[in-house]
Amino acid sequence: MVTESDPLTHSEGMKLAYSQSKWVAEKLMMIACNRGIPVSIYRPPFISGHSQTGAWYKDDVICRTIKGCIQMGSMTDITDRLDLAPVDYLSQSIVYLSQQKDSIGKAFHLNNPQSSSWNELTDFIGSLGYPIQHIAYQDWQVQLSNTVRSRENPLYHLLPFFLKKLPQEQPAIFQNHQPLIDPQLSCSATMNALKGSSISCPPVNKELLSTYFSDFIRSGWLDS
Repeated sequence: MVTESDPLTHSEGMKLAYSQSKWVAEKLMMIACNRGIPVSIYRPPFISGHSQTGAWYKDDVICRTIKGCIQMGSMTDITDRLDLAPVDYLSQSIVYLSQQKDSIGKAFHLNNPQSSSWNELTDFIGSLGYPIQHIAYQDWQVQLSNTVRSRENPLYHLLPFFLKKLPQEQPAIFQNHQPLIDPQLSCSATMNALKGSSISCPPVNKELLSTYFSDFIRSGWLDS
């Protein structure tokens, strides 16, 4: 369990350069904080669309993965949990927290306290009539490599990421064909800091997913 106040002094175990760059950026910010510059750190998970309108930046990795997996007819566990935080919750939280004097020098975990799973997302997509099955990551990699050959599939540009191997010839986010267990992020301090603000994070459930998929279909980005 990682809390907001944990110093995160070590970067071992971070396999992705993106994650490593975040760690380095935080260290630079904390150096600035120690020198008297007012700094706060906000750590979002995957940022999803607006919880009320469903509007979503559809060129991000999650949207590309959803649409690409529907075209493939299969989905897998990309991460340990499907942790989506709607953009309106994130923006409201950051604006509110940034205006509190006691936020200076602190980190805030903006992950969704009621996340979901990729398996549940697969079931939801199937309930809408799309033929899709949930399969093991290794099998999904093979299918991805064999079927995604055209730029028409949104996963085409993500092939180097999803097919990337570790030096030990293991998948980048997996070891021994098992998902790496993501650290459990406690957001209790962030929830306490938001008390009295009326800001709350919508759970990743059928209602939120329905809002998103309604916008996907209404905008023509996804066929019904």
